Amino acid sequence: MGMVTQVPTKTYAGLYVFKSVYGHYVVGPTNVPQDSKEDRGCDVDNVAAMKNHIFSYFPSLKDHEMIATYCGLRPRSPEFHDYQIRFNKDLSWATLGAIRSTGLTASRSIAEYCAKNLFSNEPYEDMMRKEDVVMPAPEPQKDGTVKVGQFTFRPTHKLSQLGLMTPSPQNSSAAATKSTL
Repeated sequence: MGMVTQVPTKTYAGLYVFKSVYGHYVVGPTNVPQDSKEDRGCDVDNVAAMKNHIFSYFPSLKDHEMIATYCGLRPRSPEFHDYQIRFNKDLSWATLGAIRSTGLTASRSIAEYCAKNLFSNEPYEDMMRKEDVVMPAPEPQKDGTVKVGQFTFRPTHKLSQLGLMTPSPQNSSAAATKSTL
């Protein structure tokens, strides 16, 4: 009924199994170290090993068709184990790198840290704030792009791409029988 995950180790969070908002079962990630930061290929042997592993715990997933694979490259620095944030106060510029998925949760704290370091001549509590910006509703386009306000984006993450292909609500039972690994 919810997300299932393995007990994490120090080096690997384990596989997750969950149902996406579009009704697809999602299984992953693997933790296959690689040197390339450009190779986004999904190795056939790694996919087979993941399927064997997950099917041993969840045999009912064998009944679902695999409709997509996805390879994500983790942004990390080989030299450092933390985010890399550098400031150029003369230009009021911050460069942020090696921000992993935890960066989403920490985004407001990272923004506060940047503001304090870039504009340290006044206390953070006294800095003027702009009201929160409300993002316009995304509008999927027929060409597979998504328009958000005046900007157009081409989703590259498989879950976003699959969501754009999700059938209408009256046909959603077809999507619910699919799996994405």
